[in-house]
Amino acid sequence: MINISSDSRNAKSGFLADIARLCRIIENNSKASVTYRKGQEVFHEGTRPMGVYFIKRGKVKTTSAGPFGEEKIVGILNAFSFVGYQELMEGETYQCTATVIEQAEIYYISREKFLELVENESELLNRIMNVLRYEPVAV
Repeated sequence: MINISSDSRNAKSGFLADIARLCRIIENNSKASVTYRKGQEVFHEGTRPMGVYFIKRGKVKTTSAGPFGEEKIVGILNAFSFVGYQELMEGETYQCTATVIEQAEIYYISREKFLELVENESELLNRIMNVLRYEPVAV
């Protein structure tokens, strides 16, 4: 039997409250979520980002084209993940293609709204990212 301490339960409860708050903020700062089916592309390698994407539900894989055109998996992103923010912040084109591998509900957040979110909610974003950084992802 696994004994979960009250500290662990409180941390999980705090994390879930943070995620719920982040989802409300994103819902208020984006036009609407879009439901993507398995196999649909969210964005394509080489295109210029105008905003970022937040995965509320589902799974997305990021891939990059190898030197001989083969697909190389860069990562698997689960719910509550941002995708495309690094390229947006660095002013570069997408370095990978994002494709849905499990039906997903995804919010698009414009560059301006995302920068506001980073500025106004940096503490909340840091807490969430610190927890998600240590979550194992099965490929």
